[in-house]
Amino acid sequence: MAQRLTDAQAADVGVRSEFWDLTEKSPRFVNIVNGKPATLGTHAAVVWSRRHLYVKYWVQEPFLNATFEERDSLLFNENNVELFIDGGDVYYELEVNARNVVYEALFLWQDAMTGSTSELVRDLDPIKRGAITFGGNHDRNAETFWTGTHPRGLRWAFTDWDMPGLQTQVALDGTLNDDSDVDVGWEALISIPWESLHGFAGERSLPPREGEVWMFQFARYERLAELGQNVGWAWTPVGSDDNHRP
Repeated sequence: MAQRLTDAQAADVGVRSEFWDLTEKSPRFVNIVNGKPATLGTHAAVVWSRRHLYVKYWVQEPFLNATFEERDSLLFNENNVELFIDGGDVYYELEVNARNVVYEALFLWQDAMTGSTSELVRDLDPIKRGAITFGGNHDRNAETFWTGTHPRGLRWAFTDWDMPGLQTQVALDGTLNDDSDVDVGWEALISIPWESLHGFAGERSLPPREGEVWMFQFARYERLAELGQNVGWAWTPVGSDDNHRP
């Protein structure tokens, strides 16, 4: 599914670069719980070059809305697109809103803290960095308060962690935070250097070789105010409204 760019294409990557028109897109996103088609059209595409991984989102949104303006604001409380990258003992969460504001967090599985050969894991000190214990989006329920809901158990959430070299862009087709007209939507582009993913690669090569597999989750969070609903949509469903379930 992921297309490799030529050096000439990679030199001119932008959220509205012409080659996106020829790039294979994902199917329409589906409800993260039941797999039914999302109410609003959402698609993603993945391309890569020798130096970077690129992910683009196309987001239908008739009433463009984004209120958070500061980096690492809790964007999951408003409309956004999301990218998760699995690194085995760690995983990365990135969210972007239509203002191009970014929220990032790195999660470390607590069962990996002893005996891990990962340099990234060895360098993560949850005490010094003020990491927060995280069991999943449902870990505030009484029956799972201490142990969380994921079969692997608890993880540390490093909310101070930033992906080196991360770049994001957005392009709007409409007027932000103005419901007097109907908008088309917005597009978002995420760019991550391969060299910044060494701690996630394990035995895999950077850039990847043919046949190597990376695990991602491509998602969108939307507040459907007129229906009084908050919904999660994704390329593939996970059978739960906890987007940390995989």
